[in-house]
Amino acid sequence: RTGPVAAFYRREAGRLLAFERRAAAQFDATVLVSEQEAELFRRRAPEVAGRVSAVSNGVDAAHFDPAAGFADPYDGRGARVMVFAGAMDYWPNAHAVEWFAAEVLPKVQAVIPDAAFCIVGRDPGRAVRQLANCPGVTVTGTVPDVRPYLAHAAVAVAPLHVARGVQNKVLEAMAMARPVVASPQALEGLSVKVPDEALSAADARQFSARLVACLTGDMTALGASARRAVLREYTWDACLAGLDALLQVSPGARAPSAESKRSLISRSSAIALFLADGDELLLAATGHQQEGRAARGHLAQGAAGLLGRGHGLSVHLQDDVAAQDAGAERRAGADHQLPALARDDRLGPERAAEPLALLERE
Repeated sequence: RTGPVAAFYRREAGRLLAFERRAAAQFDATVLVSEQEAELFRRRAPEVAGRVSAVSNGVDAAHFDPAAGFADPYDGRGARVMVFAGAMDYWPNAHAVEWFAAEVLPKVQAVIPDAAFCIVGRDPGRAVRQLANCPGVTVTGTVPDVRPYLAHAAVAVAPLHVARGVQNKVLEAMAMARPVVASPQALEGLSVKVPDEALSAADARQFSARLVACLTGDMTALGASARRAVLREYTWDACLAGLDALLQVSPGARAPSAESKRSLISRSSAIALFLADGDELLLAATGHQQEGRAARGHLAQGAAGLLGRGHGLSVHLQDDVAAQDAGAERRAGADHQLPALARDDRLGPERAAEPLALLERE
């Protein structure tokens, strides 16, 4: 691409890569959320390639369980509903549903006139809200619980064109035993067997063909296979087992709980860790700007869990902005270092309360 915007993104990509390489060089381990991203970083930062690994996001399969039973939000019309669930203030999600409503839905409705598209997620912008004027489209905005919308839909869709890492919206739909039709980008970070556990569609024609098949056929077996895949590879216990060796900071130390480890990564796009001498554990995390406060809050919770077990801890945070361009890298923002804490200060339990409170308020 050419033009000033492309030039800006290229410059930002170069600066961010340089920053990430400097940061990774200071740590004994760098953890990314998918093997694809880990391999990309190994190629771009070969000097730390041997210290880069992947720990995937997971899903609470007990919470996202279709056997729990949910009220039908579609008034019995769910057999014709295609659902997209995701935060609608996130540009790639908004772009995905706008494209789907314009390019895919009409093709499906040409075959199945009563086919419907339900967009579930908080804070939809004006363009997304206006999609409710299209035949068969519902835009819910914020809902108290996404599970009923997944449980009673015929199929979940993930038509993302800009996607990185692990798409939890896909995992949650699979955990609910829903057939999923997703773009290759949305499936890229997942170890999912296509077409046995999910269906892949690269363009509007493929999406419409697969969705017509889902809406007119029996997809019970595909949904069941999807849930089995989640139970096999994407429960939080399974995903976070890889952190145990990194977080076992001394021979006699008890590893942090799965909940503490989950808090550290569930809202972060990447985490770098290194183990210092003794029981000191230092962490750095990056999170998307729109979730920056949540990321810091989750990190603080995880830090509190570690401090409760007597570990020393220093925390450094780096905001991260997801570039709204398919070929662009993320850019780095300002450093959020805990007030009055030098990089190699030890923060024991007796000093935990004030800095962690400041961290949560940022």
